[in-house]
Amino acid sequence: MTALETRGLTVRFGRGQSALVAVDGADLTVPEQTIVGLVGESGSGKSTLARAIVGLVPIAGGEVLLDGVAARHRRTGYVAGLNRRVQMVFQDPFSSLNPRMTVGAAIAEAAGAGRRASRAVRAREVEELLELVHLDPAVMRELPSRLSGGQRQRVALARALAVRPEVLIADEITSALDVSVQSAILNLLRDLRDRLGISILFVSHNLATVRYVSDTLAVMYLGRLVEAGPAGELVAEPQHPYTRSLLDAVPRLGVSIRDVGTSTLDAVEPPDPRRPPSGCHLHPRCAVGPMVDPTRQICIEADPREGADERVHRAACHFAPRAPGLNGTARLELTEKEAT
Repeated sequence: MTALETRGLTVRFGRGQSALVAVDGADLTVPEQTIVGLVGESGSGKSTLARAIVGLVPIAGGEVLLDGVAARHRRTGYVAGLNRRVQMVFQDPFSSLNPRMTVGAAIAEAAGAGRRASRAVRAREVEELLELVHLDPAVMRELPSRLSGGQRQRVALARALAVRPEVLIADEITSALDVSVQSAILNLLRDLRDRLGISILFVSHNLATVRYVSDTLAVMYLGRLVEAGPAGELVAEPQHPYTRSLLDAVPRLGVSIRDVGTSTLDAVEPPDPRRPPSGCHLHPRCAVGPMVDPTRQICIEADPREGADERVHRAACHFAPRAPGLNGTARLELTEKEAT
């Protein structure tokens, strides 16, 4: 069953010709008890999509569904309890935690929202939540400034879990952490999925990290979802040129940077998001598109999302799955060390 779904979700900033379409008709599915990784370059719109789901940015079109029921769209806004059913954890936990409130008070405030409970019950709940995220309950007496970055991120997770959400959205929660701490947080997310049966949308620009922690992957480019599928299959046989370029850029143990080479993403400047290319947004930077093969004018003329549901991994590419060099050529065996 699907826990969270977006249909045609669109986010637009500004008006007229200068408007920026940050999210362009995104159809994203997060099944129950599953970690879905949402990956893309900086500026691809992945964080905006996540924020639109929880209502932090307005949406221009489409809707958000929880368990198949519309939870947010332009006309009706929210269904009751959306903010409890879907919780978000941000990249910088220090800015999302009140610096004047102890850890225990911050978590207790969230745990007690909308219900009455004695101080003893609240304290016990806080201890259980801290233990759930692998923190010593003694930190409940500390201020956020006294904790490390990894500890603060665990506190932010505990506070989000205090309302017992069905879906957790983690937006770049490991990017600001030391490498030695990242794998512990990734393992914690998988542990939370297994112990609580919670669904998680994990947003990151790091494909290796996303692959390590996710069951399913969704790839985003310039506001559009361009490919989605089971993580292992998508990494083994990417159907979209953009996904292949992201995989080629992932560092591998024993492979020198000099041996990796330069991808078309690095060789060509990204387009202006306010004036995206026609047809396939990737075509000016595509390794198999009209810049390489001039006969492929369809990439310039037509939106490849039409008919994507019939392609492997719902790839938004006119030539998927038979584009040269895409099928079965990428192999990425990830270890925990490589993922961080």
